[in-house]
Amino acid sequence: MTPSNLSRTDAGTRRPARRTVRRLAWALASIAVATSMAAGAATTWTVTTNQDDAPPGVECNTSTHQCYTLRDAIFSAQDGDTIQFNLSGYALPATITLQNAEPLEIDTGLTIHGPGFDKLSVSGAGASRVFFMPNGAANAPEVAIDHLTITAGWSVGATGAPGADATTPGANGGGGGKGGTGTGGCIYLGTNNTLHLAFDLVTNCLALGGPGGHGGAGAAGTGGADGANNRTGAPGEPGAAGGTGGVGGTGGDAHGGAITAGGTLFLDSTTISNSFVDGGPGGDGGSGGSGGRGGTGGNSPCALVDGVCLPVGSGGTGGDGGQGGDGGAGGSMGWAAGGAIYGGGVVTLVNSTLAGNHAITGLSFFGPGATGGDGGEHGAGGDAGAGGNGNIQGPTGTAGASGAGGVGGGGGVAEGGALFNWNQGDTYSLLVHTSIGYNDATTGSGGQGADGSAAGADGFSGGGGIENHNNAKLTLSNSIVAANQIAWAHTAARLNNCNVQGDSDFEFIDDNLSDDTSCGTPDTQGDPMFAPPRGSYAAYAWGGNGLPVLMPLPGSPAINGAKGRGFEPSGDGCAAVANDERGVTRPRGKWVYNDSGIGVYHPAACALGAVESGILFRDGFDGSQ
Repeated sequence: MTPSNLSRTDAGTRRPARRTVRRLAWALASIAVATSMAAGAATTWTVTTNQDDAPPGVECNTSTHQCYTLRDAIFSAQDGDTIQFNLSGYALPATITLQNAEPLEIDTGLTIHGPGFDKLSVSGAGASRVFFMPNGAANAPEVAIDHLTITAGWSVGATGAPGADATTPGANGGGGGKGGTGTGGCIYLGTNNTLHLAFDLVTNCLALGGPGGHGGAGAAGTGGADGANNRTGAPGEPGAAGGTGGVGGTGGDAHGGAITAGGTLFLDSTTISNSFVDGGPGGDGGSGGSGGRGGTGGNSPCALVDGVCLPVGSGGTGGDGGQGGDGGAGGSMGWAAGGAIYGGGVVTLVNSTLAGNHAITGLSFFGPGATGGDGGEHGAGGDAGAGGNGNIQGPTGTAGASGAGGVGGGGGVAEGGALFNWNQGDTYSLLVHTSIGYNDATTGSGGQGADGSAAGADGFSGGGGIENHNNAKLTLSNSIVAANQIAWAHTAARLNNCNVQGDSDFEFIDDNLSDDTSCGTPDTQGDPMFAPPRGSYAAYAWGGNGLPVLMPLPGSPAINGAKGRGFEPSGDGCAAVANDERGVTRPRGKWVYNDSGIGVYHPAACALGAVESGILFRDGFDGSQ
């Protein structure tokens, strides 16, 4: 249903309004499926506890359709069923804490209807993802989850295999294996699946790449053979060079701190906050093997004169020691992509907020200040061989030179502090009335070189808010992308909202607000004047249904900023979105009072972003907060 004949344009260009309306209508109709699925469900299952492990023999009752656990309800549900909750025996808010590091796996189309994000949380307890939807067959069923908090999910890649230490003399050490990929900290959405999230809070999630394996040690070189004894002693053979240390493995990549979407993802009135995607640290390089000892020079024979053995020739020269093996280079840190969302499929966000999320490589959860792997230590040169005995003592050989220390590994790449968009094909990802702010992409230092060798290159970061990757397609309508930053090692953080790479297609439609031009040229450029942060994550204001949102303060250019550009019949610029993320009706007018306290109501256009403006009083108080 999405137009497939959209030609590529430069970043920040504008599309004809009718195409936008068609795409938006398709997106909104798709999001509405989350509600209609529940209405037409074959069976409704009711979860009655906040437990994850049911007592032995306690399963879902197929007569009453009551289930002791959410896990059992998901297992029992058939395609098209709905799961709801009756937690009357529990104090709210309640939390379902997943046990045994096992996520909730969903492989059939169903709806999970929660009692409210502020009433029930589902937690991975920092040990597993929360929801896992495996890669599905073509036309896989759709899943809808609404009115829940999804939190504390972790996806951690495995440590790369260590490189093998060399055992054959002079052989090189084996390279360390790449760390495993961490993907979808709270939710993994496989290919060909569709997920609708509505009125949810997804927070405190982590996808972490595994550490790279360390390089194996190079083996010592063999010693040189001693020189033969003859009239003039033969020189000793040089020692063999030591083996080079193995290269440290690259740290594992990390995708989607909160959500990895290989399929189609829809967010409606949902906030994702305080989630991290962290590339794994590189493995250290292996140490080089020591050089072999030079052989001893041969001895000259002696002649017996008056009972004394006198040498008749010179002793042989001692062999040179072998060159020490070089240390292996450290592995680079892994790639971090999408602090909130890694979109490999089509992503649509309406009335949603991505705030306080992070794509990082330099602040690893494996330890403070993690860097690329350190270079391996050099191998020592072989000892010089002693000269042989003779009427002239043979000279000592030259000691072998030490190998070079390994260079440090690189600091990695971090892209898309909030959204990493890499959808392929002809369908555009779409952001409508969405706010993306206070996210960042930050990379670390390169690893230390050993024995004076160079440190690894510092990392690179791009797209503090959005990374639109090669060949990806993304449209923004009536949205805000602002106050997002990037930082490289040893450099101060700086404003950078978007990174548009390669042949990607990034377009603005209607009215949008940004405080730089990294996404292209917005209709309005300026500070959206978000309210100051509250708490440890991006709960920048609480309003209406209580979801943490980015609230523009009075005077913000976001308020009444959607002019409509003539394609909306009403002219209010609301892009066919009737309510904001909090459920506040769009558009909201404002009362303006004179000094006598007499107010006049002024109709207004819609605000940009996920939050509609409130009623403004003389003191500047926004009545919607």
